[in-house]
Amino acid sequence: MKHTRPSFLYINVSPIVPESGEILLLNNKVQKQLNSQFDKNQLFNILTGNTDTFGANKYASVYAGHQFGYYNPQLGDGRAIYLGEKNGFEVQLKGSGPTPFSRNGDGLCPLGPAIREYIVSKYMKNAGLSTTQVLSVVKNGLIAYREYPLPAASLIRVAKSHLRIGHFEYFFHKGKFKELEELFNYSQQKIYPELNNKNNRPIEFFRLVSKNLIKSVNHWMSIGFIHGVMNTDNMAISGEIIDYGPCAFMEEYNPEQVFSSIDKNGRYRFNNQQNILLWNLGCLALALSPLLGLSNIECEQLFDEEFEKLEKFQKEDWIIRLGKKFGLESCEVSHWDFLHSLLSPIQGKDFTNFFNHLEKNLNDLPKDLVQELKHQQKKNNNQNPTQIMLSANPKFVPRNHVLEDVINQAYNENYNPLDLLNKAIEDPFKENRYLKKPASENEKVLYTFCGT
Repeated sequence: MKHTRPSFLYINVSPIVPESGEILLLNNKVQKQLNSQFDKNQLFNILTGNTDTFGANKYASVYAGHQFGYYNPQLGDGRAIYLGEKNGFEVQLKGSGPTPFSRNGDGLCPLGPAIREYIVSKYMKNAGLSTTQVLSVVKNGLIAYREYPLPAASLIRVAKSHLRIGHFEYFFHKGKFKELEELFNYSQQKIYPELNNKNNRPIEFFRLVSKNLIKSVNHWMSIGFIHGVMNTDNMAISGEIIDYGPCAFMEEYNPEQVFSSIDKNGRYRFNNQQNILLWNLGCLALALSPLLGLSNIECEQLFDEEFEKLEKFQKEDWIIRLGKKFGLESCEVSHWDFLHSLLSPIQGKDFTNFFNHLEKNLNDLPKDLVQELKHQQKKNNNQNPTQIMLSANPKFVPRNHVLEDVINQAYNENYNPLDLLNKAIEDPFKENRYLKKPASENEKVLYTFCGT
């Protein structure tokens, strides 16, 4: 069933159409998801917006958002253009030039951030996470002026939906409750049609969005990922990971780890991501409140109850995911203290490699913890602990220093390292020496940067 997006959400725009370009990356799995097989000419036309493959209308969407805790009343697609839908997926062109929401920006995307989004989102999908994906990246012959001139790129992003918490905030804070209701109906019917016959759809919608985002954040934390900019405008209603800006993977385990150069106070540090998600969901709850037909006091009481349930769900889901990393088939909240005591010995050790060694050698842990872990494995498992660990612990992550080197080489027109990394991330659960080796002291990445 095709859903008509509310007209007040967007403004028609025309992308910049470069005269030439070089296709650097193409994800064949995404092509299959779109039920398409594009030749080079078709792909280049899509990447430059010079096609009606997905529909005649091209537009940018308005939204708002809380950025580092402060409300920004108008954001929007500053360098992205919606192209249409195919096989149930929305298709968006990114790095396509300025839109009415560019806020004096050029709307371009440097090559480096385009490569980062392609590689990390592809890895996340292959590792089993819910994420937006990139179909292809083309070096488009344009120049993006940042601290210095950089080659620009266009990419095609594919998602179940690009709607964000910030979309709902925009119409709530504007007091446009009629549009808010229309946005809700569109979003619910498009993303969560199973709620069509529910009595209280806004609350049921809130619950589903919340649980999907909780599962997504818990999953990415379980592999040491730090998003870097968990603003409400970067929280997708579908639960998919969106906007891979200054993201990074934690190497040495440090719960306080921050990489993003713009996260000066560590708001989005590794161990605060679950708290921030609940804070963001509070913004969504407030934005949905006019749709409930309740007084302010009644809304507050209702959402207080909802958040008690969500906190419980978040804790239960995290414990299950963490337990599997240690080879425990089923865990409950009562295992909380024990499982977190198992994390203490990891401090300062390589997070990914530690868990891969653990499946072969429990002696990486203190003896008293090993005894208790073996007891819990015997008590809670129906299957081999090693098999549980293997399914929960990827063999590698796209390490920050490797990705930075690949990007720098690409800026110098050497794409061989990029091809090697692109092939390596096809199966995150298969041994890969290239990505297993931690960074040396000279290679360590201390900061990551947003590509806008």
